[in-house]
Amino acid sequence: MAEAPAQPVSSRPRVVILTSGLDNLPARLLLRECGRRSFRPAAVVVDPIIRRRRAPEPSLLARYGRMLRARMGVYAARKLARGLRRRFERPDNPRLPWLDILAERQGVPLIQTTNVNRDEGLRRLRETAPEILVMMGCRILRPEALAVAPLALNFHTGLLPDYRGADTLYWALARGDHERIGFTIHRAVEAVDAGEVYYEEAVAPLRGELIEDLFRRCCERAAPHWFDLFAAFARDGKLEGRALDLTRGTRYWGVDWWAVAHAEHAWMKGRQPAWVPENAPPAESAQGPTA
Repeated sequence: MAEAPAQPVSSRPRVVILTSGLDNLPARLLLRECGRRSFRPAAVVVDPIIRRRRAPEPSLLARYGRMLRARMGVYAARKLARGLRRRFERPDNPRLPWLDILAERQGVPLIQTTNVNRDEGLRRLRETAPEILVMMGCRILRPEALAVAPLALNFHTGLLPDYRGADTLYWALARGDHERIGFTIHRAVEAVDAGEVYYEEAVAPLRGELIEDLFRRCCERAAPHWFDLFAAFARDGKLEGRALDLTRGTRYWGVDWWAVAHAEHAWMKGRQPAWVPENAPPAESAQGPTA
């Protein structure tokens, strides 16, 4: 079957950013970079995710007590300080404000909705008329939502196809696979992390770095590269990417707090974690829960 002709787009395509919260870091960094480049997105759509209730997790007191008993005192102090900074971060943080403040400063409409996979949320997403839909930390979209734009791009902190799914920075660190830590910008399709790759970059972890800080470096490194993709799409009406071999790699889905603490503490000490959680998929498994 002949390939459908590329759709003409404006010299600056209508870009809509879809995310799950006003404090979403990749979206904030991208919107800040838009301001620096005088590039105004058509809209920012905030679609909160109400996560399923999981088994109760230990209180903070119990968590830090366990860390101290395991002789993780220095790590526990750093983790607590990092958590407090995030917990009490101000929306008008002068270094990086939240999305609503950034959007207001740049004159970008901010739309808050509930579940773009359902009628009302889908209608509001369609009203933004995106040519490129940029997905950052949002829910898995159904085909009807993906179809609102000629091109939907997803930001994934993992290198594909080896690390698909969720919490992939942790899994690569825990397995000692430091060369496969990084980020990917790929086409969003119905299957999770299965679309063509348009840009990827390895980001080597720094010794003693917390996963939150590694995640931030990935997001910061990604921010400038979006504009090359926007320009290429505006010029050609499509993007050329690399197809994924989904028989390779693993789809991960979740990890408990103690496993993260164990991996981060080991990395801080310059050691490899001695174990990974019992729910870890086989190293070369392509299996995972359905979307």
